[in-house]
Amino acid sequence: MKFTFVTLFPHIIEGYFSDSILSRAIESKLMYVDFYNPRDY
Repeated sequence: MKFTFVTLFPHIIEGYFSDSILSRAIESKLMYVDFYNPRDY
């Protein structure tokens, strides 16, 4: 499962995924999370 987030504050969402049960799904490659910051463009 792949999730893509477009946000001005990617570090907030990254923190949520790294500290929750979803981090286990990401580590076992069941879930993929990608972040885009519009300020980079």
